[in-house]
Amino acid sequence: MEVLNAFSIPYLVIHDEDPIDHELEPGGSKHDPDKLRETQRAFGENQRIKDTVDSTIGEVREIPGKFEKLLGISRAQADKLGKPFAAIEKYTEEDIEIPENVEELVRVVYG
Repeated sequence: MEVLNAFSIPYLVIHDEDPIDHELEPGGSKHDPDKLRETQRAFGENQRIKDTVDSTIGEVREIPGKFEKLLGISRAQADKLGKPFAAIEKYTEEDIEIPENVEELVRVVYG
């Protein structure tokens, strides 16, 4: 983003929300220091993205929740193939209906 900003090249960043699950914190029902650290890192990265965007050149779209849920892919598939490839694999089937919110996102990217 910094390079794109420096050269005034328009861009769009799309990322999921990566909310911090407070149940991962000490005393929470799913307490896990490693997972908590990872979710905090992802949350911090999302904030860095927001702080870096030059709104006269670029745009940031944050997807509520998780990308996997929006795309209708399992976490296992996303972890195995990566989210973009798992989505391509799912949506290349001819008989699958593309959800409206996914279609809208694709139109934003390619519009």
